[in-house]
Amino acid sequence: MKYKIIIIAAMFFIFYGCSASVIEVGPKREVNSYSEKLFEVNENDEISISCDSGNIEFFNWDRKEVKLEIKKRVTGIWQNNNLDEKLHDFKVELIEEDNKIYFDVEYTGKDRNSTDKIVDLKIYIPRCVHVLNLDLDRGNVKFHDDLRGILNVDINTADIEINKFIGKINIKGDVGNVRILNGKLSENSSIIQNIGSINIKSEFEEGGEYRINTGTGNIELWAPENSKVSFESVGAIEENNFKENNYPTKVRVNSSMGKISIKKY
Repeated sequence: MKYKIIIIAAMFFIFYGCSASVIEVGPKREVNSYSEKLFEVNENDEISISCDSGNIEFFNWDRKEVKLEIKKRVTGIWQNNNLDEKLHDFKVELIEEDNKIYFDVEYTGKDRNSTDKIVDLKIYIPRCVHVLNLDLDRGNVKFHDDLRGILNVDINTADIEINKFIGKINIKGDVGNVRILNGKLSENSSIIQNIGSINIKSEFEEGGEYRINTGTGNIELWAPENSKVSFESVGAIEENNFKENNYPTKVRVNSSMGKISIKKY
C-alpha cells in the first residue's frame, strides 16, 4: 500500500505538478502577400535575377516585356499579426541601367536561412533573351517553355529543369539535379555540380567543347544518333552508344561517384 501511494503521488506530480512549464505549440500558420512588376526589355538587354530562397518558374510570351509575379510567404507558429510584420522584412529591388536590369529578392530579418520564409516567383520573358543571369541560394527552378540566348546559373541548393534551351548555358552549383529535356547547346557550355545528377537531351554545336561534371551523382546524356561528337568520359561508364572518334566536337564528362550513360535518340 505504501508503494502504491508513492507511485500515485509520482504520477500526480508528472501530470499536474509540471503542467505550468509545458508550452502548447499550436498549428503553423502562413501569411503571404502578392505583387507584380512589369518592365520593358530590348533584344540586347542583360537580365540578372537574384533570390536567396525561392521557387522560380519561367514562362514565355510574345511581348517585349518581363513580368514578375511575386508571392512572399512566411510560415510560423506565431500569431498572424506577427507574421504579417515579417513580410515587410523581404527586400524587393529592381534596378534598370543602360542595357542591364537587376532584380533582387532577399529576406533581411532574423533567421534568414529558415525555410519558413520563401518567395514564389513567376517570371514571363520573351522567347529569346540576350543574357539571363540567375543566382539562387536555395529552392527550385523550372523553365516551362523554350528559351534562346545565354543562360548563366549560379546556385547553392536547388534543382533545375529546362524544357528546351538553344544557346550557351553555364550552370554552377553545390547541391541539386539538372535536367534539360531538349535543345541545342552552343560551344563552351558547361554544367558543373558538386552533388547531384545531370540529365541532358540535346544537340551539340559542331566544333564546340563542353564540360559536364558532377562530384557525386549520375550523368545521362542523349544526343542525335548521327552526331559527330567525341565523348571523353571519366568515371564508371554504364553505357556509351557512340564509338570512340576524334571529332572536333568534344564533350568532356566526369562523375567522381556515379554512373555515366551516353545514349542516342
